[in-house]
Parts: sequence; structure tokens; C-alpha cells
Amino acid sequence: THAYVTLRTAPGCREGVNELRIYDVTHPRAPALRHTVPMQSPGGLGVDRGFLFVTNGPQGVDVFDVRQPEQPRLVARMEGLDGYDVIPNAGVLVVSATDGIYQYDYRQWPIRQLSRIPIPARKKRVTRR
Repeated sequence: THAYVTLRTAPGCREGVNELRIYDVTHPRAPALRHTVPMQSPGGLGVDRGFLFVTNGPQGVDVFDVRQPEQPRLVARMEGLDGYDVIPNAGVLVVSATDGIYQYDYRQWPIRQLSRIPIPARKKRVTRR
């Protein structure tokens, strides 16, 4: 019945916004904006077990309780990673970040990190003429 959307300003955009929007899509031909949450740099998102996980750039991953979708409540902020996408499934969250792939367990609180697969920094290729 609800859709979650992130909007993010990109370099060169003059009047962009950085926010999470929640729409009531009970009537798909007439979606209604129900709530807006200002954010720093929102990106990928996913919902599981009444929780919405939203990457927020260098700020980490924000976790919202959305059991009442039109009244989201920030319940946790996972700091220390620059995430750009998430996959929540059955109590395990996979986060792709600039420095690796992380797994977290959110079946019990607080959320705890299970693993990290590091991604080495890419060297810039120099082109010679």
C-alpha cells in the first residue's frame, strides 16, 4: 500500500533535493505523498519486517520503523560506511559500499555486523598520448 522513494541531488543540479518520500499507492493511478524525510545523500533502500533501510552516503545507513508507514521513525543509524545500496532479507542486511560488501544481522537489536568483503581501491588509469 506504500512506496518509498529517495531523491538525491547530483553534481551540477541547481535545485535538487535530498529526501526520502513515502507515497500511499492504494490507488495506483493517484499516488498520494504522505511523508517526507530530509536526508543528506539518500540512495538505495529496502524494506523487511517493518523496517526500512536507506543508504545515506558517507552518513551510513538509516533504519526506520515503518510499521506505521505514514509515520516513519528513525530507530538506528549504521555509521562508518559509505553505502550506496541495500538488500534486506529475513533478518540479514547486505550493504554494498564504496569499500566493500557488508552483512548485518537485524533479527535482534542492536544490529550487529556479521562480515565484510573488502573491495580494494581502484588505481586510476593514466592514458599516455
